[in-house]
Amino acid sequence: PTDDVVSGTDPAGTGLNVGETACCLAMESERIVWSEDGDLWLWEPSSGEKTRIVDADGDQRDPALSGERLVWADNRDGDYDIWMMDLTTGVEAALVQAAGDQDWPTLDGDYLAWVDRRVFPHGNREADIWLMELSDPTMARALVADNAQQDHPHLRGQRVVWDDFSADPDGVYRDFADPQENNGDIIGYDIDTDTVFMVTNDGSKQLRPAIDGEHVVWLDWRGISPEPKYSEFQVYTRRVGPELVL
Repeated sequence: PTDDVVSGTDPAGTGLNVGETACCLAMESERIVWSEDGDLWLWEPSSGEKTRIVDADGDQRDPALSGERLVWADNRDGDYDIWMMDLTTGVEAALVQAAGDQDWPTLDGDYLAWVDRRVFPHGNREADIWLMELSDPTMARALVADNAQQDHPHLRGQRVVWDDFSADPDGVYRDFADPQENNGDIIGYDIDTDTVFMVTNDGSKQLRPAIDGEHVVWLDWRGISPEPKYSEFQVYTRRVGPELVL
């Protein structure tokens, strides 16, 4: 961490000032962390100050918070790896390093999940979901290892969900207007029971799930054609139950 500290509130006292490049917001309790200009920043309402906490070469993004742990994707060594910081001590270190990119970390308690492209040629078709228990990092494992893209994992408690393109003819997400060209489904994994479950199985596009307890929400473009990228979608929800187990 550096001593780069600026005022966190705007002149009217109505919010937090961030730069035009700010993205990738994470929040837990009264801590907010985000990426801005390739670095990570922290804001705590109790102090009202905005502090640059990760200032390294390259790009730092995709922060996730749980307790005193902060994880993020970091390409200071040439490609994206997963790094972690203890917010109490300020000590940071690489946590997951492999060929290709490791990014989109999601963290809850002792469990970490992320997108991993370590398989050659390290593209989106090789993007798989990996899981690690922080108390024993040597036991990291792939939850999915196939020839299709998995992305945007979200982990809470003993379950992780993600969007999955294994049913798509191309096997990857493509920036097309037609939702039938992007058959993304929502898939999940239960750590306690070691089972995979299917949340959606629809011919159109479902993306960016989040889970809390037994309930999953996601963005859904079913029945919409042509498909605007960031409008006209619906938000769906479903309860996770035994009938969804594959």
